[in-house]
Amino acid sequence: MPELERTRFNRDDAPILAIQAGFVERDRPSDRFAYFSTDDRLCMVAGAQEGSKVGLALAYGMTRRGDKALTLILPESHTFSTLQRAPWIREEVGLEIWIHRELQANGSVERSRQDTIDEHSVNLKANQSPGTQFTKDATPAHLGDKSQSVFALVEWASNDPRLDPGHRQSERSWHCMGKKVLSIKRNASKVKVWAGIHDAALLAHPTAVLDNGDTLTGATLDDIKAAVEEGIHQRLAGQLRRPDEHWMQAVVRQLPSIVGVEQPALRELPGWRPRASDLSESSWTKKWGRGYIDIVGLDGHGNLRIVEIKRADNDDPLLVLQGLDYYIWSLALENTLTERLGASAKSKTELHFVVGDSEVGVIKHSPYTAPLAQNLHKSVPWQFQTIRHWFNPGGGHEGVTSKLFEPGVVPDED
Repeated sequence: MPELERTRFNRDDAPILAIQAGFVERDRPSDRFAYFSTDDRLCMVAGAQEGSKVGLALAYGMTRRGDKALTLILPESHTFSTLQRAPWIREEVGLEIWIHRELQANGSVERSRQDTIDEHSVNLKANQSPGTQFTKDATPAHLGDKSQSVFALVEWASNDPRLDPGHRQSERSWHCMGKKVLSIKRNASKVKVWAGIHDAALLAHPTAVLDNGDTLTGATLDDIKAAVEEGIHQRLAGQLRRPDEHWMQAVVRQLPSIVGVEQPALRELPGWRPRASDLSESSWTKKWGRGYIDIVGLDGHGNLRIVEIKRADNDDPLLVLQGLDYYIWSLALENTLTERLGASAKSKTELHFVVGDSEVGVIKHSPYTAPLAQNLHKSVPWQFQTIRHWFNPGGGHEGVTSKLFEPGVVPDED
């Protein structure tokens, strides 16, 4: 069991690795990693049994280190994400990354910030450039000659103010306050339609399958509309009407000016984040994982704003690091993004964290947020914003309020 292996590793192997980096004294115990310290440095040792959770070591260490410099000793098989992020931490932190394999810890690994940007161009899928890959990933599916078969349905969905488009490379889809209620996919011979709240049961069986030459009309079209209407009802007035993060994100996407983004705003933009995998891994899909950025657009200054949205009770230790991942990705795609948004060549890229209040109106954030944000490298421009009263089942955004904090300031909790 992982817990038993963790206990064994932290008891037996971690001290052997720590002493190779100059650490003997154990620090206070942890539920996951092994800690050691000297007068001026904190060391964390992670074992391969932690898998992708090795990526938490940087967040945990930055939060626990106090004023000490930080050393991380990580398994060779799960280093990539941390090595991508480490150069973007302030030099004053004194961050060192050691890599271990078979009880042998190798010296501190150093990478530059430019190395991490360039990494997006290495081992790309099908040898595409980052710009070419982005254009392909960010271009929604087109139904081609199958469009006429679902023409009436698409027109109906597109004109319903309760639905937001959520089209992706693989499908045309529509959402109601963050819940998908209609999607359409095609292949060479068929068009498949799913209608209603998209859960596992629905996804297993399409609501309708149209063969070549079929057109969605009559009773079948009415049934699909009725299923979508039921999904809308469940979200707006039924058992799924609740102030979850999907609802809050939908509000901001419908009115991006709340977070200072002018039109055009790119919503749910596909990007790539590093996985906690082997740095030497040649497979793109093992090194990188798909992610979707909440909003990317231009602010009133003409700068590129990357917006990450979290609800106050989301205790995600990786909020800041996830935003950093997308910031690095955006620098690799800077020319493509500025061209797509019509931005000036002088446009700068900024990171914007938005925290929405909880169901009872409270603002709070993860204990990892401030130590990470305040220790990002000075070259990373970031700001926090809070939004309140975003849950309005009756519709409209009149009650939504927001507060923008000065650059470098993390909002206090209520």
